Amino acid sequence: MGVIFSMAATASSYDNGGTHRLLPRRGMPGILPPVRIGLRLGIGGCCFVVALHGPVHAFPSFGMVHSLTASPSRPAAPLLHGADGNLYGTTFSGGIGDAGTVFRLAADGTLTALVNLGGNKGSQPRSGLIAGNDGNFYGTTSSGGSGGKGTVFRMTPAGAFTPLVHFSGPNGSNPYAGVVQGSDGNLYGTTIGGGTGGHGTVFRLTTSGVLTTLVNFDGTNGSSPAAALVQGNDGSIYGTTGGDGGSLSGSIFRITSGGTFANLFTFSGSNGARPNCLIKSADGDFYGTTYDGGSSGGGTVFRITAGGVFTNLANFDSTSGRNPTALLDGEDGNLYGTTEAGGGGSGVGTVFKLAKQGGLTVLRQLPGSPSFLSASTGGGFIGTTVTGGFGSGTIYRMDGDGTITSTISLQGPEGIYPQGELLRTSDGSLLGVTSLGTINGTILRIAPDGRVTRVAAFNGGNGSTPMAGLVDGGNSSFYGTTSYGGGTSGSIFQLTADGTINTLVSFSGANGATPYNALITGGDGFLYGTTSSGGTHNMGTVFKVSTTGVLMTLVHFNGDNGSAPRGLVKAANGDFYGATAAGGIYAGPFPSTGGTLFRMTPDGTLTTLVKFNGSNGRSPQVPLIQGGDGHFYGTTYGPDPMG
Repeated sequence: MGVIFSMAATASSYDNGGTHRLLPRRGMPGILPPVRIGLRLGIGGCCFVVALHGPVHAFPSFGMVHSLTASPSRPAAPLLHGADGNLYGTTFSGGIGDAGTVFRLAADGTLTALVNLGGNKGSQPRSGLIAGNDGNFYGTTSSGGSGGKGTVFRMTPAGAFTPLVHFSGPNGSNPYAGVVQGSDGNLYGTTIGGGTGGHGTVFRLTTSGVLTTLVNFDGTNGSSPAAALVQGNDGSIYGTTGGDGGSLSGSIFRITSGGTFANLFTFSGSNGARPNCLIKSADGDFYGTTYDGGSSGGGTVFRITAGGVFTNLANFDSTSGRNPTALLDGEDGNLYGTTEAGGGGSGVGTVFKLAKQGGLTVLRQLPGSPSFLSASTGGGFIGTTVTGGFGSGTIYRMDGDGTITSTISLQGPEGIYPQGELLRTSDGSLLGVTSLGTINGTILRIAPDGRVTRVAAFNGGNGSTPMAGLVDGGNSSFYGTTSYGGGTSGSIFQLTADGTINTLVSFSGANGATPYNALITGGDGFLYGTTSSGGTHNMGTVFKVSTTGVLMTLVHFNGDNGSAPRGLVKAANGDFYGATAAGGIYAGPFPSTGGTLFRMTPDGTLTTLVKFNGSNGRSPQVPLIQGGDGHFYGTTYGPDPMG
């Protein structure tokens, strides 16, 4: 996640409808700051900015270079086994424009985005794909399209994409569920809103795109159908509504092949509420889940016959999980499903097994939530989670006993959460780092044409979670820091021309810990930097290091002279200047120390220049910069809550 963009050097302001102040953000050990922005003179006189996450404001002469969310993100539906042996699915977000994707997952784990959604294609699919009898895939998007209210689309196995219908309100709004192909070859589906009654629709769609509305919900006959339809053995279409229909808890309905609509069952709350899944079992009955209700309020699993005979099979509570989201008919005759919450521990839900006669077994807690299951051709299950992994969701393989045998965390191959300044190299490329991705962070290269490639990845042993950019050592190598890994407390590393990461220094605590800021060159053959903690007093250090890894600690902060330094800048006179986020003992209006500004000579002689006392600011969080007038400039986090 995160973006890389360019801004013309003439840009001087931005406007998104209000007044804004750029806030220095507090960096805490183990916590990623909400925004970290670095500026560097770029190719062709542009400033390149790396933003960790958050909205991108409209700068004059602003252009997106690369989005680190371009890879699929947040799979919100089960996967489909293709006839070619690959898995196919959708993601709610990610892709170019962050509007979702349709992707293919090969048996070797290679994930390919076949379609980047957005615009007239539709956005934010909340359901998976089906395989049509013509060899194509069909699915829905919950928003977007030319009508702004979602689409139904067709996609070939090669990724050729065609929207079949654009919802605009009168013909339905926002299809949350996917479509099902009936025995007549037509597609059937629902929209949660719109239609002439304003409460959703049931529709039929030919594979050439001719739409017929079968039911307009108006509140009295149901409302907000969000689950997929299913065709019964009698040829009728069965589905659910999320509310109204005589109850705020939802209903189950049937539409005959002749188009006659009938309400089969109305939920009351005590027997379930807000049905969100309905499947047909091999025994001819229908099974489903309700998101809420039941005896413990955590949702239910139920059975209903084609004649409307209803049986409650399970009631969820905080121990077994809460809010079931998916149900699958297993090959062994049992039902399998997932819950969105509960189950103890992290509370992100469970995987459960349920005998059709009743008897619930919790198989495991989930790696993320919510999760959706599909049967694996090799036995067991393939699951997806919207969250988990690096925050963009996961795809996992699970045995029938609940053992997860492999997990893929969705992320860009370049990494996620870019940090610090980009460094322009002699060939015109830019080098930068990401603090996550491939588990421990990456180093990426941006070519002059905007192509982004991963140069190297951190593995923990050679460092983890770099939070600052690189510096050119002048010897065909680049140097940087990682805030963790590389031993226990971070590292200083060398990146060689061939992309090899060599650990030069492993911080242990006594010699410093958690270096958050970038190194700088001293002009004497050494690199200089700070650690935010560790040292004699565990309040941080200033160090210099040779390009071969010989470390010399110059300053151990002790509280009175500062604590938690935030990087260095070298002045024209050869001295170094910096800020500490804490320390500088004083008796002021704030209970914590306010930080300092300091000067240090190359031999390590430290002079405290400013002790912040609240009235003049407190807790500077970023390095100083020296202006063309020779003065130094910086920001503080307080005392004003805005800095």
